[in-house]
Amino acid sequence: MPELVEFATKTVGGPLVTGPDSVIGKGEIPDGRSTSWAFSPEVDRTYPNGFEIVIDLLRNHPLRMEGIALCWEGALPSGYTVGHAADGQPFQEVVPLGIEPLKLTPSQPGGVLVPIPFGKESATARRVRLFFPPGSVSGEARLTEMRFVYDWGPSDEAESNPPTYGESQHGPLSIRLAANASPNQGTGSSHVLTVSWAIGGGIPPYELTIRVTGPDGVTITEREDMLEGTREFELAYPDGGTATVSAAVTDAAGASASGMTSVSLTP
Repeated sequence: MPELVEFATKTVGGPLVTGPDSVIGKGEIPDGRSTSWAFSPEVDRTYPNGFEIVIDLLRNHPLRMEGIALCWEGALPSGYTVGHAADGQPFQEVVPLGIEPLKLTPSQPGGVLVPIPFGKESATARRVRLFFPPGSVSGEARLTEMRFVYDWGPSDEAESNPPTYGESQHGPLSIRLAANASPNQGTGSSHVLTVSWAIGGGIPPYELTIRVTGPDGVTITEREDMLEGTREFELAYPDGGTATVSAAVTDAAGASASGMTSVSLTP
């Protein structure tokens, strides 16, 4: 997309990250590999009124943003908020849904992925802010990865265009994701969550990872390689709440695409 090329050209040196040095270190975004942010209850002593971390993309991103996803290791912070803002606009605040402090167990060595959708509609964004009120960091935690989930929209690539990296004759890699929940009475679970997906474009074969995060922050991860399909998850949340579903797909060329949605679980 020409808009993405222009964006990259005009935002050299970004994004800019501001926040406590003890948390963000050199000010780079956690990438799931060598860069992470370290959180400790000691930060309350330095910032008794709470603290914020702001990521500035330097200008509005040409793609609308569906949300972000945070991968945590250690004790999950609680009570924090996420804000997003277009250039010159105030922050719109989002509270991570149903996330409670959770200490990782040996069965969760890869951390907990917390998807945070911005709402039913994607949003234009230049800045993203994480605000941590006093007491939100209850134990040692590490944010190992921050993902920005963009709305790529439908492909408008002509089938006559030659394939390029991460694209096929049917356009760039994309994924459509849908989910719904229904009560499941008389069994060990309270709801059946049905997740459907359809992968388009890209170069097969595909690797698809689906994550379902319940109201308590516990995440179920499943992997698929089908172009499209449906999978059911049995959930045990009789008190209801909100479940978040995220999906990430990678094709044979190494291109990736992702999607995210949330579903209400009725009590």
